[in-house]
Amino acid sequence: MCFERIANIFKPNQKLDPVFGLIKHCKPLFHFGLWRGKTEFSPLNVRVDVYVIAKRSGILESQRRFYGELEQHYNELDDAIRKTMFGTLDVYHGDLFHDFEPQELWQDFELERVFIPYPKEPPDYWELSYVYKPHNQSYTIYFDGWKPIYGEYDD
Repeated sequence: MCFERIANIFKPNQKLDPVFGLIKHCKPLFHFGLWRGKTEFSPLNVRVDVYVIAKRSGILESQRRFYGELEQHYNELDDAIRKTMFGTLDVYHGDLFHDFEPQELWQDFELERVFIPYPKEPPDYWELSYVYKPHNQSYTIYFDGWKPIYGEYDD
């Protein structure tokens, strides 16, 4: 009996979430944990990794609502995301991408991950990560509310 309890501590916790599908609880992060899954992102018709900071008991309804709101607002955010991404490319790569037309360049980026923080006051930043397919390089855009505030090259 004691052995079973100890084994359950190290056994990955899995749930079928109504929004994110099959999710797995990973190592604790501060007082919480990280739930990981893969789900459909309807505005782009792609499957993305989703990382949600939540307690072991599961993802909160407010985090599910946020994901739905993100899908609704994504097309409105597209121009600001592109602008932030192109600024990030300039910071990390100088004029390397200046010969590309913005539309042509953007077609080589693919959304790969959505990161949803644990809700609190003031709200944490949330993130969208993209991969630049020709070089298999990842970049993350950080948001405050519905506004992208900066980007980083994920090396």
